[in-house]
Amino acid sequence: MWSFATLEFFHADVYRGIASRLDFQHGRDYKPQELSNTVWALANNPDLTPQFQDIFDVTFAPASVRKEMMARADPVTICFATAGNELMRRPYDFKPQEIKDVLWSFSKVSGVGDDKMVQGYIKDLQLCLFPQAGLRHPLLFRSVAEHLAGSNKDHGRSLDDFSPQGKDAASLPDAAFADLDCFLHLLSVGLR
Repeated sequence: MWSFATLEFFHADVYRGIASRLDFQHGRDYKPQELSNTVWALANNPDLTPQFQDIFDVTFAPASVRKEMMARADPVTICFATAGNELMRRPYDFKPQEIKDVLWSFSKVSGVGDDKMVQGYIKDLQLCLFPQAGLRHPLLFRSVAEHLAGSNKDHGRSLDDFSPQGKDAASLPDAAFADLDCFLHLLSVGLR
């Protein structure tokens, strides 16, 4: 799929078909590069949006609703869920480029999904506060920030292995800044 996206071949049915091959229950069987390239390709396809964009954000969807969404999720949502889950579960397996690509992909995906389960004023508030804000996944961004900058338990991996492009906030789309502000704050606190 990465090759298709690089060539700017964006056929939604082909991408969905490839994405449907990824199995959330066996996420650990996939290499970090496979996961990061898959979500990068999906995020670059303008015709694809995860069905349930609120599935990762406890702010807008309680755990019970998110669990039900995941049971009915489309292949695109499953791919993002798997990549995010595996990055949080085994961050040391991911190279800096792969970490950056997963975070970038979450921040790049935009539009309004079909999450009918989160309705009314909550959806209106979300669209008002975070127009095209990508997939909000505060736990993922916090987990990566703690992995890089450290937490109370360890000193973290640091940003030394990241390329200047990967460190540059300007390389992220504007939509990333909702979670990026929290991410940068956690980094600055951890690096002191």
